[in-house]
Amino acid sequence: MALSSMTGFAQSSGEKDGLHWQWEIKSVNGKALDLRCRLPTGFEALEAIARSTLAQHIKRGNLQVTLSTSGSVSREAVVVNEAVLEQVLAIAEKLRDRIGGMPLSAVDLMGLRGVLDVVQSTQTEAEMAARLADIAGSLEKAAVALDAARRALRTAGEAGKRQRVPRVVAQHGLGFEPAGIAPRPATVRDETLPEDADARVVSE
Repeated sequence: MALSSMTGFAQSSGEKDGLHWQWEIKSVNGKALDLRCRLPTGFEALEAIARSTLAQHIKRGNLQVTLSTSGSVSREAVVVNEAVLEQVLAIAEKLRDRIGGMPLSAVDLMGLRGVLDVVQSTQTEAEMAARLADIAGSLEKAAVALDAARRALRTAGEAGKRQRVPRVVAQHGLGFEPAGIAPRPATVRDETLPEDADARVVSE
């Protein structure tokens, strides 16, 4: 199995129904896989998915996983308040019978307060599940990118070591030379005493 560096960074983003999101993953050295998630309110269900997804791609390191969102998935809809409309129509008919006048038009009715309401439409469970699946898919892309970045750093580090080792050996004489370079002859200091050394010692 190829080794990889434990330092790296990756991010991935997406958009669906007006909601924008972005994943960021930062990785530093660690003996085991230690994952910390920062998720916005309402997206807590993604933590279990994040842990499972990252464990499939990353085996070691301290990971900081952050999800940021912007925009909104809420949608507004204009609806007729039927109860208010019926009351307005009944009152208008009574007044017309009593004092006469033209019937109220649809434009007149829509301009009356309370006849029209603006409501927030709620998402169905299927829509919510589809949105979470898309966000989880973006996390998968970020995890794959992080794994690739860590392996690339490891490869670059190993290449740098291979380039440095011959220079270190040549400088410090560690017992071998890189291929293609002849070994330097060892320098031996001559410690042989001159022939008259004993004579000089005796005479002294």
